[in-house]
Amino acid sequence: MFEGAGKCLFWLPFFKSALFTVLFNRTRMSYSLLRALGAVLVLGLMGCSSNRFYAPNTVNLPYLSHKGDATISGGGTISVDNIGLEGQASHSPIEGVGVTASFFGLRHRGLLSSPPSPSISSVVIEFNSRTTFGEVGLGFYRKVGKEQKHIFNLYSTVGMGRMHNTYREHGKATTSAVWNLQRYALQPGIRLQHKRLHFGTALRASYIRYSSGNIDARVNIEELARIELIEEKSPFLVGEVLWTVGYHLSPVILSLNSTSVALGNPALNELGLASNHVSLMASFNLHEIKGDKKKSKKK
Repeated sequence: MFEGAGKCLFWLPFFKSALFTVLFNRTRMSYSLLRALGAVLVLGLMGCSSNRFYAPNTVNLPYLSHKGDATISGGGTISVDNIGLEGQASHSPIEGVGVTASFFGLRHRGLLSSPPSPSISSVVIEFNSRTTFGEVGLGFYRKVGKEQKHIFNLYSTVGMGRMHNTYREHGKATTSAVWNLQRYALQPGIRLQHKRLHFGTALRASYIRYSSGNIDARVNIEELARIELIEEKSPFLVGEVLWTVGYHLSPVILSLNSTSVALGNPALNELGLASNHVSLMASFNLHEIKGDKKKSKKK
């Protein structure tokens, strides 16, 4: 029924190839070639989609390493069927401790189809989904490795969001389903640095609870059965894995991020929650800007 996750996974090797070409090529590349590589990344993002029951945001894996460090990030994803925006922030008020905040907004559309029966022909339903989600986190970071350039993180996060789906079936009135959810997560991760390159990976163990909603009784009966399944199994655990690759042009880090969802409850597999969210983000290290200003004053 859903091909978005497959398309996204299909494009991931091209993402990696294009990005690593930029990062590891030591020769001076022309502006036109950079534009071409950028176009490949954009085309790759266009192959990704989401899910109308649960849409993961990009895992917030901070760049913090000292007291006073602060980073703000912005980015998103876009395709024919999806458009999403994300904002993230992190700050270290005391040495070794970090706080985070994230916002995620997504619009997703697609088609649903029910298999034909002897008495009923196949039904095609158009749906539009809007997701808004926000979260805050608290945790710690530690420097690891021989040169202390790698950062281990462990954060706990609390978030809440709202999903609003509308359904349009030919010849019938538009129906809708709205519900609110909360997510509690534990997130260990590590960031590795080599010169200007930044690599990172994290596991987000999420406890998701659907708390309330407003479901139109006229929604297609098969879709109602799926919604009832979520209500029956809520709350449930979901495992999410992040990988990220970035290039550091102080004070900015440009990164390509992938957050993959792996279900913890086999009974929910038919809902297609196991998806892959890919985003491009630009992160601004505010502490590096302050550092540059101090250096200029000394001169």
